[in-house]
Amino acid sequence: MTFDNIRCFLTAAEEMNFTRAAQKLYISQQTLSGHIAKIEEEYGCKLFNRTPPLSLTPEGIIFLEKAQSLSNMEKELRKELVDLRDFQNGNLSIGITRSRGSTYLTPVLSKFHEIYPNIRLEVVEGSVSEIEEALLKAKVDVTVGFPPQNRKNVESLVITREHVSAIIPPSIMDSQLIQYKYKLLPDGRKVDWMLFKDCPFVSVDSRFEAGKPFVTICETLGISPQIILETKSVDTALQFCLAGLGILVCPEVFINAYKNKTNNQPFYIYPWDDSLSKDICVNYLKSKYCSMATRKFISMMMNAYQASKP
Repeated sequence: MTFDNIRCFLTAAEEMNFTRAAQKLYISQQTLSGHIAKIEEEYGCKLFNRTPPLSLTPEGIIFLEKAQSLSNMEKELRKELVDLRDFQNGNLSIGITRSRGSTYLTPVLSKFHEIYPNIRLEVVEGSVSEIEEALLKAKVDVTVGFPPQNRKNVESLVITREHVSAIIPPSIMDSQLIQYKYKLLPDGRKVDWMLFKDCPFVSVDSRFEAGKPFVTICETLGISPQIILETKSVDTALQFCLAGLGILVCPEVFINAYKNKTNNQPFYIYPWDDSLSKDICVNYLKSKYCSMATRKFISMMMNAYQASKP
């Protein structure tokens, strides 16, 4: 049995269709069947039930788990050998949510590429749960975001802390809060949020992490907000907020990416208390080989956000 045999089996098990698997591997279906037949012959068992729909046999299910481990071990071996030869020719894959990518990665990856131009970079975007799954299945080298809920095999290094704030465009301030404007301006860190209760809001769908703090705050204050617009994207919500449609409650860090796009247009930021703040970490698997490229990236992220290892 070879790693080519294992790779063919894993692709067939993923696709559950020999034709699609062969196309994905750029080989003929006959060649694919030959690879799987070699494994079945070596272990004296059938791995697939060939009658439609294609499925794994009990032996195939057991082999799948071990084959995935062997495949991961082979990938790690290759990375270690590349590191020993010349780490600058390696790869680095980073998982992050779409809304945080430009905020956290742009300055660091620009510098990283300048120093290590031969490292191939891949940014894998998805929801919080999707990037967590990608990390736990070793499909990415690191993630940048919340510490995963399943932290048994994960090392999380805190780089910064996200604070939840109300972002108020000037049109709302001048039309809805004019009587409080000068009371609010001197100290944006200590504000009675009940002053905003009758204002219009734009919000992020509460099924997404960025939308949950707004729901929590409304429940804490006991208010029913006037929501003008709801969206699934923080970026979209910010654009409508800055256009004057309503107040947006979200992690303050998201506004940073827009500061250079607003032509110094004034807006007002009022933080909630620290109860909804969350750590943002660089996360990686303890059991997975941490390549030189990965270690350099982690170091640059820590330095960029002036954090230190716990």
